[in-house]
Amino acid sequence: MTLPLAPTLSSVTLAQAELQQVAEALRQSTKQLCRNLKDNPNVAENMAKVASERQSLQLLISNTLTELDGYRKVQPIVESVLAQEVAEVQMKQTIEHERTTTAAVRQLRNDLKDEKIDHEEKMREKKKMVVALKEQLKEMKMTSAVDIRFVVGVTTKGTRKGCMTGICAMMAIEDEVRGVNPQPGTKTRAAQQRTST
Repeated sequence: MTLPLAPTLSSVTLAQAELQQVAEALRQSTKQLCRNLKDNPNVAENMAKVASERQSLQLLISNTLTELDGYRKVQPIVESVLAQEVAEVQMKQTIEHERTTTAAVRQLRNDLKDEKIDHEEKMREKKKMVVALKEQLKEMKMTSAVDIRFVVGVTTKGTRKGCMTGICAMMAIEDEVRGVNPQPGTKTRAAQQRTST
């Protein structure tokens, strides 16, 4: 005499394997819950999460029992596990994307910092060059002033012309140091001074 619905060894083994999958899913869910509780210390929200997960787990077990009694399948658990796996994969992808984005932002900040340091160094060099050029201009002015006095003292005729030539030379040097590049049709201060004499 055989029982019509008596479980065979293969169906028991299959049920045990599915039960182990459910246990693993429950363990993973518990781990996730613990992680969420640690991440969010707000008690009210945590209790709401626990209650929500408890309800979904009770519904899953209830559906599974119904499926087992009626069809001898555990389809709701399989679907739940697959949904959890998909959610986990999406979470990992999001975390990886966040990591790469954070690394890119960190690299850009470092590049910006290096660029700023480089710019500051160039500005310091330019300031040093401007100071050196100003010193050079000052020395040239002093030298040309001495030369002008010497020229004025030596020349007996055309003293005004000799003086104006020295002034024009000094103005040309000043224009050169300042970087004055006359536009076509315009004259430098030295050229204007020469034509006025």
